[in-house]
Amino acid sequence: AWGAEAPAGSLAMAATAIPDPSALQSPWAAAGSGAVQGAAQNVVKQVVLHPLDTIKTRVQTAPGTWAATAGGGGAATDAPFWRSALFRDLYRGFLPSVVGGTPGSAAFFAAKEAAASSLKAQALPKELVTIGSVVAGVLTAKAIRTPFDVAETRAMAAGPSPTGADADGPALAWDGSLSAIRQVYAEEGLRGLYRGYGANVAYKLPADAVKFLAYEALRGTGAAGILPAGVAGAAATLVASAATTPLDVVRTRVLINSTSGNVLDTLNGILATGDSGQLWAGLGWRIARGLLAGAIQFSVLEETKNAVEGRR
Repeated sequence: AWGAEAPAGSLAMAATAIPDPSALQSPWAAAGSGAVQGAAQNVVKQVVLHPLDTIKTRVQTAPGTWAATAGGGGAATDAPFWRSALFRDLYRGFLPSVVGGTPGSAAFFAAKEAAASSLKAQALPKELVTIGSVVAGVLTAKAIRTPFDVAETRAMAAGPSPTGADADGPALAWDGSLSAIRQVYAEEGLRGLYRGYGANVAYKLPADAVKFLAYEALRGTGAAGILPAGVAGAAATLVASAATTPLDVVRTRVLINSTSGNVLDTLNGILATGDSGQLWAGLGWRIARGLLAGAIQFSVLEETKNAVEGRR
């Protein structure tokens, strides 16, 4: 009937459809909170997970390339040495992951939170808010991080000498990133330091969109809403890591390759070998890392957000 009272559930839904402006942070406040969250989670994540990133990068390098580099050119078929070298110098490339990664991560979450604040004020569906904020975060962060990603990835991929004779030289330097960035700049200039920006964006956009959409779904619906942030984050990152492994392989190859920064050329080159299994290289390491990374990232993010914004 026209005069019938609307069900209480309908009124509740209508009330939540339009955000209360007083409950929204300003974009500047959201950006500040996001920057602190991003910096905190990146430092913790990198200290714990950098060894897994190093192993994953070496496994994803073109077959034989890393083994030959690690063995000084003669160890590509030396399986015992290759296996032992795979687990050596696991903190190579650590400095750019922290020095570049921390401001990059702060920029990602600052841009993401600011965009989310603006988009929520437009009463958009939460999925569109998440995707739009991720796009803003990725484009901003990768403009800062790409040179450091190049240095980090090449330092990780470089291998130690089988003899140990140059233990004091650059090949066994604990980090190796400074040598890598100098070499890239000397050989390729500034353009070389931004090689792979497109590959970075092509990988991170879908990876982060899947991760944050899955996390919000796990934390915000039904019984799953009671999941701790670490558990929901681990599950969401696991899904995103597994689904985007081929993109990560292509990204790794582009960052290492000094002759081509083209994503499609790199992908076609892998497919032309007839071994499409290369696109799933490092899947096991990515799954292991994803579980740990998701648990750490979202636990630290939630705790930092609560502390910064005075929530308990």
